[in-house]
Amino acid sequence: AASVDDLRKAGLLPADLRVVVTLVGPQATAAACSAPRKAGGVVVVAARTTYEARVAAAGPADVCLGFNMGLSDGAYEWRLGGVLPEGCPLVALSSTRVEARRERQALEADHGAFVDGTERRNAFHSPEWCQSGVVANDIYRKHSWAVCAWS
Repeated sequence: AASVDDLRKAGLLPADLRVVVTLVGPQATAAACSAPRKAGGVVVVAARTTYEARVAAAGPADVCLGFNMGLSDGAYEWRLGGVLPEGCPLVALSSTRVEARRERQALEADHGAFVDGTERRNAFHSPEWCQSGVVANDIYRKHSWAVCAWS
């Protein structure tokens, strides 16, 4: 895989393009939040907060990746329209195709998002297998399925 630095050297990205990946979540560790990490032309920072609070403090993202967002779970009460700027792409990642299908349906029906086709396999899923804590013979890889949408 090519790094951002490699793409700059090849003339495929502007030399002054700044790529910052911000990982946001209430479960972010103090160690992850203490200092930015830099690798291959990308700066990775972490923030222990909610996405809504991060948007209020720093402005909206250009692209959002959502990991096991739980959009189809009734326990969550947040709305995409309140945190994604109009036209902002979202890639919602799920561990199973069933979960991805539910997320796609929730994105369309409950959040008013425009979904690009159907759920697709994610070529960059977790390299490790996990076993379900509910069904003993259910194994999966995290983030194996993706749904692409925009607000």
